[in-house]
Parts: sequence; structure tokens; C-alpha cells
Amino acid sequence: MTESELTMRILFIMIFIYSQVAENAVAKQIETQRKYERKSISFIDMLIVTNPNLKVRQDEVSYILRNIRKYIELERFDYNPIPENMMKELRTKLTSRGVITLDELRGLIDETLVPELKKILDIEGEMRAQELVSETERAGFIATKAKELGITAEDIEKVLNAGYLYVPALTNYKMLKNKKKNTITCTIGTAIIWYHLIYVGDKAHIELLKITETTSLGTAALDAKGLKWPPIKGKKVKPQKYAYCSAVDNAARNLQREMKSLSPFKLSAPLMEAFSNSVKFNLGTKEGLRLDWKFDILETIETEKGLKEHKVGFVKVRSIANNKKNGNALSGAQPIIGSFDKGMLAVEHSRLGLDILIRGCYFPVSTDHSGSLLSSTGNGSFGIDVAVQYNIGQGISKFIPLSILSEIWTTMDFQFGIAPGIKGKVWNDEELEWEEKTSTTWGVEFGLLKKLYFHRLALIGESRFGFTGLSLVDENASSPGFTFLGGIEIAVFTDLNIGLQGGYRLYGEDKLNGSADIDFAGPIFGLYVVYSPPSLPFDPWSYIMGFVSIR
Repeated sequence: MTESELTMRILFIMIFIYSQVAENAVAKQIETQRKYERKSISFIDMLIVTNPNLKVRQDEVSYILRNIRKYIELERFDYNPIPENMMKELRTKLTSRGVITLDELRGLIDETLVPELKKILDIEGEMRAQELVSETERAGFIATKAKELGITAEDIEKVLNAGYLYVPALTNYKMLKNKKKNTITCTIGTAIIWYHLIYVGDKAHIELLKITETTSLGTAALDAKGLKWPPIKGKKVKPQKYAYCSAVDNAARNLQREMKSLSPFKLSAPLMEAFSNSVKFNLGTKEGLRLDWKFDILETIETEKGLKEHKVGFVKVRSIANNKKNGNALSGAQPIIGSFDKGMLAVEHSRLGLDILIRGCYFPVSTDHSGSLLSSTGNGSFGIDVAVQYNIGQGISKFIPLSILSEIWTTMDFQFGIAPGIKGKVWNDEELEWEEKTSTTWGVEFGLLKKLYFHRLALIGESRFGFTGLSLVDENASSPGFTFLGGIEIAVFTDLNIGLQGGYRLYGEDKLNGSADIDFAGPIFGLYVVYSPPSLPFDPWSYIMGFVSIR
């Protein structure tokens, strides 16, 4: 080997080593850019009722608290309740007050609880100032302060470890019976006051983060029998209890969505890998990641006013890494809109996990028989199909995080249309003549659908079972059956898709007025929009289930 060849080889090895070191350094820098850090949350384990005139029982208060904690206390947080003896003054003043607004409640918390918390937080500042770093020094100092404050050392540790505090409140509670409509409706108003516990140097500060509020409804039929809560595999409950539980559950879910939209609580991580059909980031089971969750992708750009984050598209989670076992494991997501580069930031785009679909449809219905009721015959009905779609793959992925479960949805469809070609004769007593009336169609279907995305474009496969019918004057015909559909969807925005579907209905025939055969089988097609709402005033599934058990 000549001297020049040896020099070239050494140079090549040095360049290779340098590139690897540089790549690892860049990767480490990217990983620390706004990576979500686990938060520690303290909470007041009591429900503050802002109006003493609200007639709410203790078991109902306990149910609200349990549901709020179930939806708020996610895997991404650690939790510690505020010590009970720190809330004595707050409880006393709440008891002596009448109706209180959320702003007044915040003022009362600032007056009573915040000073007590600040005394504990100041302990951390004193320890920092005295440079007490060893565990023994810290434990001794905390024990001394605990005696001074009349609380335990464990209570002090809980507060010191917290970065945020939430205070749940009940702002409205009504139960309304409507005998004419045979319904009972519960209205629940809930709120959470969020505080941020921070240090500036050695000084502790407690700042208001935000007050999140929601109002939710729950409804059931007054004479419904056999209602269960939860609707599937739950215990039997009376209509009033069902309406109450439905309203509380929906309120807690809305509060969770509001909480996940607050900047400190959004999951975020830089893209560690970026390809045309996939990206990867360091979030996973430890943060409670779920299949099909949406993440906005942000790019940092330089403007005249400085650096600014600009949204360039969004992705949906397709694989969940077990980063509890392997902290470096990466979850995968599929780009839906946009193309991305390594180092861009993925930020959680929280939604409920259900979609609302509105579709303009052609429904098959036909008859070739003109009898005493029918004055004309024809084919087809034109109408509207409103559907609620639940992402069950997202829910199942909490327990079975398999990619194959991605984009599996249940659907409930409610249809109404007009069949202009099928008309009937009805006698008008005032005009003393026969009039023509156009028939209407209806349908209720339940089914499953699967979406397969290719960037913006998604292929759809769907099957449904249900009932459909035709009404003309006072006569009706109906039939059970199946609907099989295929189609395409295009993602227009993060929360809005448009689509086209077509397929075939395998339904039977039924007689109208004992003579005319009405056939409900045939092709079906429609154009639709589908929207992912941030919140809903009621849960569509529990609303429907509140009426299906009428006997």
C-alpha cells in the first residue's frame, strides 16, 4: 500500500467517524426540541358546587368526581391529591357563601388555598437558596417545615412534586321531565380551574392557566325498561339515572378534550425519521398514545418578527411503540396532508374519536303496481343520510396496540328521503276532490367500515344491517336487509373529508295497503362530507340507547 493510499484510507475513516458523531449529536438535539415532558398534577379531591340551590346528592357528586378523574388523569401525567387539611378554610368559606361564579370561585381559591400552597412551594426556594442538595439534608429540612405547618412531610413532597393543579366544579344541574314527549333530560354544567405552579429563581409563583367549561345533556324515554349503564354490559338503571350518567360521562369527555388542547398538556415530539409514506417520533405507551390520533406537523420558519411555527400538514398514528420498556422506541404515523422533514415538530391535535357524516343519497325503492292507493309508480328515493361514526380501533388500541386495528369504525345511519315517482291519492274533505301525495322513505342502519389511506385519498369499505321503509298517507311498507358499500374519501382539512360511495342494498319486499309490492333492493350511491368535531353537547350513541329499550 502506498503512502498516498494509506493517507486516503485514514482520511476516509476520520470523515466516517465524524459524520456518525455529528449525526448522533443532531439526533440528540432534535430529540430534545420541545419533546413532551411528563407533567405532575395535583388536584382538589372535592367537587365545588357553585350554587347551593343545585339539588345534587353525595352519590351523584362522587360519580361526577370519578368520571372527571377517569378522563383527566391520563397516562401522560403523575397525580397527587392536595392534603385534606389544607382545604379546611376553603370548605368553610364555600359553606358560608351562596351562589358563586367561576371568577368568584377563582378569587376564593386565590385567597384561601393558594397561600397555603405557596408556603410549601417556598420550602423548595429555601432549599435552593441554602443549596441543600443531598437527600438527607432535604428530608431533614422538609420534616422541620412540616411540623411548623402542621402537615406531614409526605404532604409537602406531593405539592413540591406538582407542576399543575386542577379544581373541579359543578356549575349547573337540572333534571327535566316532559310527559308529552315521553322524555327525561339531564343538563350538567361542569368546569375545571387549572393553575400552574412555577419557580422564577428561588421564588414560587402560582398562575391561572385556564378555566375550561362544558355543558352536556343526557336523555332517555320516561317509560324505557331495561336501560343499562354503561349501555353495553352495564347494570340496569332507571331512566333518570341513565340520563344523569350519560350527561356526566359526556361532560367529562369534553373536559378531557379541552384539557388536551392546552399547550402544556399537548403531546409533542420532533420527527426522528421522515419518509414520503411514514414518519416516526419518540412517543408511545408511556404517554398513552392511541391509533389514529392526529398530530399537526409544525415547521419553524424565520420571519421579520423572529422565529415562528407554521403548520405544514398532519399525520395519523399507525403504530404504537412500547417506550415503557425501551425509552428510545419510535411510534409510526402516516402523512395525510403535507410532506415533512426530519426535525419538524409533531403536536397533538385532540378530537373525540367520532365523526359526523352528512350524505346526499339515492336510495333504491320501486313498484310497478298501481292500486286503489297508488296513482303513479316509479323508481328511486332522494334524501339525506346522517351518520355518527365511532373509531373503535382507537379505543381497542389502549389494550391491543395492533396496526391492523387502525381506521376501523362503527356507524349509525339515519335516513330520510322522498320518492317522487311513487304517489298516492287521498280525498280532501274541504276541496271535495282527490289529491296526490308523494311518498317518503326512511331507514335506520348499523354497521362497520374500514378506511385505507394513501396520503389524502382513502379507500372505504362498509357493510350495514338495518331497516328501511316507505310511507304514503297512512300506509307503510318496510323490510330488513343489508347494505354493502365501497367508495373514496379525500382529506380536505385536518377535520374535514369529502367522499363518494356506491353499492348495493340486499333488502326485501313488502306490501303497501295490502296490494302494492314495494321493493327496497337495488343500487345505492351518495356524495358526503364527514367532520371530526372537537366536542358535542350529548353522546349520540347513549342518546339512541336511551330510547331503544322501550317496552
